[in-house]
Amino acid sequence: MEMQISPYLWVFVVVLAWYLIMGLWIRRYVKTLDDYYVMGRRAPWWLFGPSVIATWLSLWTFMGGFGLAWVWGWGHNPMLWGGVCSPLGILFLTHFIGIRLRRGGFLTIPDYMEARFGSRRMRLIATLIAVISIYFYLIGQIVGGGIILEMLAGVPYVVGVAVMTIILVCYLIGGGFWTVIVTDLVGFSLMMLGGFLTIAGCLQVFGGWDKILLAAEKAVPGQLTSVWLGGGPLWLFSYGLSWVAIAGASAHIINRSLAVRSDKDVVLGGTIGLLVAMTMVTVIYTACQGLAVLYKKGTIGVDYVWIDFLVKYAPMWFAVIFIAAMVFAALTTINGMIATIGTAIGRDLYGKFIRPEAPADKVLLWTRIGIIIAALAGLILSIFRPWWIVIVTAFAGAILAAGFFQTLYWSIFTDKLITEKGAFWTMAIGLPLSLIIIIGNHFWKWGAPAFPTLWTFIYGCIALPLFSALTKKTEKEIEAWKKLKTIFERPLEEVRERVKPTITDWIVLIVFTVICVGILAYLSYVFASLGF
Repeated sequence: MEMQISPYLWVFVVVLAWYLIMGLWIRRYVKTLDDYYVMGRRAPWWLFGPSVIATWLSLWTFMGGFGLAWVWGWGHNPMLWGGVCSPLGILFLTHFIGIRLRRGGFLTIPDYMEARFGSRRMRLIATLIAVISIYFYLIGQIVGGGIILEMLAGVPYVVGVAVMTIILVCYLIGGGFWTVIVTDLVGFSLMMLGGFLTIAGCLQVFGGWDKILLAAEKAVPGQLTSVWLGGGPLWLFSYGLSWVAIAGASAHIINRSLAVRSDKDVVLGGTIGLLVAMTMVTVIYTACQGLAVLYKKGTIGVDYVWIDFLVKYAPMWFAVIFIAAMVFAALTTINGMIATIGTAIGRDLYGKFIRPEAPADKVLLWTRIGIIIAALAGLILSIFRPWWIVIVTAFAGAILAAGFFQTLYWSIFTDKLITEKGAFWTMAIGLPLSLIIIIGNHFWKWGAPAFPTLWTFIYGCIALPLFSALTKKTEKEIEAWKKLKTIFERPLEEVRERVKPTITDWIVLIVFTVICVGILAYLSYVFASLGF
């Protein structure tokens, strides 16, 4: 009897093989630690924008988000809550944090924390928070990737997550953030293609826009007119707050801005990428309301409904493109997270805290060991498939909001009401406190109906100025702030590098413009045919 091989298996094989090949090819460009950690600060806007957006979108958007839109309807549509609050965090990052950290010449956020406060222990606590928060998000992405492989390619879940993680480790060890940023460009392009084609695929299956809206309203009455369905106003607000913290303060996202060649490229790439992505998100979460035509609430898991739709109902042409987009959504997020944790272990802990005198080759070795440790740690917990993807990833925001987010944004603009001791103890207490609140909220409903981030955010906003008011600044942090202030407060036009556009820049800009015009024309045609 001939064995049946899923046609979708080849999608995974091609994508994963491509990642391996790219890792080997890009490795030759890595000559220094700067190359490995921040791409030698050579990324133009058209690499930075897609990279930061690709890692932001993740499987939360292309898998778990569809499930939430189906279960809670338009009222809890991720586009309205997580999908609006996340872009707010991205704008904070690109227009405020990213530019200033890049001006300072930092390689990591812990680098900044130590330089800003003249304190090695600030590097340590910032490293721990960055790693633990990323770990929660990493688990959700690995789980999602395993589910995709299991349902679409017939690969056993454990085997799927193991193979995916091993390939990513092999590809990252050689090229570091060079490989991350370059492969993100392809991932972003495919995600945009799959996203914008969603409306065509859904309309073909569901039979028209009118049927989608009627089925959605019948499944969740009032969802088309109310934005307070799902978890309720307090839950939705605090859930959205979590995504402001994740998008605005996650090390794996911020690190991409440190690789950019100029301030102008940070702002331009982030803004354009966000506009394109939000248009795509609007399209997919509008079209997927039609899931109510085929599925009744509670008949299938939130993380599984969209995959089941792709297998059973979607046209093959659409399913293949979208599945490839989903695979890239997982990999473009996991790669940066594993690389960031590896950097934290190799450079921030070993190279700067444990052995500051260590040579570059030793630091790089421990960074690669850190990548392996990060992958194994994520793989172990992911095997147990914890919680929903959209929930476990949002826990990262609760951790970041317990002092880290406030310290990062407040310290970069002023030295008022913030001291090294105040910031350190706010974060040192906030880290275990946030974990306690998360566990209590999940198992015993502590603080319900609010999402844990509300309480950790309130704690951070109160504790930081309070602890700082009770402590004094050290001479080191006073001098450190004076040095950084002159860099951070210079007008943009004074620090902007005179980067002349290359032929590649112009080609990318022209192609991007043509694609945008094509998308707008396509959407205009679709909505005109629907009577809008």
